[in-house]
Amino acid sequence: MINKHIIGLKITTTNENNQAQEDLTQLRKSFYDQANAELQTFKKEPYTYVVYTNYQGDFQQGNYDCYLGVASESPFTGFESFNIKLEKYQIFDFPYYNPQDTLEARKTIWADQSLKRAYLADLEIYDFEHNRLQIIISTIED
Repeated sequence: MINKHIIGLKITTTNENNQAQEDLTQLRKSFYDQANAELQTFKKEPYTYVVYTNYQGDFQQGNYDCYLGVASESPFTGFESFNIKLEKYQIFDFPYYNPQDTLEARKTIWADQSLKRAYLADLEIYDFEHNRLQIIISTIED
């Protein structure tokens, strides 16, 4: 089971018309320019997390919320917080060197027709020290 409390920044976006690409670029910029330094004192792990949740459709259409932040024991005033709990999921591991790697990893996952996605919440875990990206997709089956 995955159970994390994430604090950071949040946006609502969609993959339609490449809107998410613009919105997520701005979210990353805001996070690294402003929030990341302040959140370091509350960080309980050396990773950066992105949570996609509240899907109103699937990965091709409909809005969803995106949280970018760090794992923490508790909320922090001035930042959004989200508790992610997943019992059924599939884990994908990728090398990570730049933001384009995330898009390529996502395309690989989107192309997997056998993946039975639940669209509850998906999680990206960035390990910048080891140049790794782990993507965890909520599924209908184990």
